[in-house]
Amino acid sequence: MGTADSISPGLSVPPVDSDPKRDRELFFTAVQRKPMRTSLNIPDDMLAEFDQTWQSEGLESRSRALREAIQEYIESHHQLEQIRGTVAATVVFDYVHDEIIESLHELQHEFQTEIDTTSHVHHGEWCLETVFCHGEASRIRELVYRLKDFDAVGRVSVLSLRTAGETTAESDQ
Repeated sequence: MGTADSISPGLSVPPVDSDPKRDRELFFTAVQRKPMRTSLNIPDDMLAEFDQTWQSEGLESRSRALREAIQEYIESHHQLEQIRGTVAATVVFDYVHDEIIESLHELQHEFQTEIDTTSHVHHGEWCLETVFCHGEASRIRELVYRLKDFDAVGRVSVLSLRTAGETTAESDQ
């Protein structure tokens, strides 16, 4: 992914090995220079909470808050993409139990070499899972992306701990 992939006319994702601070400035410059109207399908309760959050932070508009949220998402992706070598990581995610449990078990078996242990709690129809992993960064990334691809998964968060042999794409150059 060393080249920019088009998101929409006038916007692009910076290369993985780019400078996040410069990318943030370029992103906001591109958004401010060439705004694009779009529509999103967001549950009412989530939108209400989002609106309350950006307003309590004193931001000027929902559009500004969405631009910042999108940028944070992009930066998080770049951080995950830059890790190399053997890593230890904790992956936390929530999901609707009945809609995904069989597929989730299959995925966990596929990554059994990387998954050291899991912790699981039920909250009604929702579950919270913590997966403790150790292995090649590329495999941990693949696990994270596969989890994010399930419609029944709400959120996926990653805490990566550096271990011997781990580098970033920047230090490989």
